[in-house]
Amino acid sequence: MSVKCFLRRYMVVLWVFAAFFVVSGSLCSCSLIGSSAGKEGAADVSSTPASEEAPSITYEFPDLPLPVELKMDNDKSVVIRYPNYRGGIIVLKGRVTVDSLVDFFTKNMPKYGWKFTGSLNAHRILMGFSKQGNAYCLIVVSEGNLGFQTEVQIWLSEPVAE
Repeated sequence: MSVKCFLRRYMVVLWVFAAFFVVSGSLCSCSLIGSSAGKEGAADVSSTPASEEAPSITYEFPDLPLPVELKMDNDKSVVIRYPNYRGGIIVLKGRVTVDSLVDFFTKNMPKYGWKFTGSLNAHRILMGFSKQGNAYCLIVVSEGNLGFQTEVQIWLSEPVAE
């Protein structure tokens, strides 16, 4: 299979998954709520709420837990902020197994108010989460070249109450 064909299939899968988020979000009636307080733009290391299981770190988004073993790839990450909206793509890398990352996000996202909406397991693992107020998060976990580093892409879109 050519690289071009693989990229087309990958983009189709991403668009289907994104459409799933739009449809599932429009079917539920949700009220707009504010996000948890936090300092924008800074990394904050904290324990996960109501648990001492896994320490996490946040970049840009105070309601998005991330394993401390992962480091943000600033060259591939994009964060968008407006007065009523925040979102973007955060790319993280580290020497962590795919299974442990899936386990981390499955256990810790609900502690921050995120609801698991579905997953797709293929060459990469895609996990979808949603939150009251039309916030959506798509997490893509994939093994790096030769298995040296695992890459996590987090696509996040959430309105912010004024």
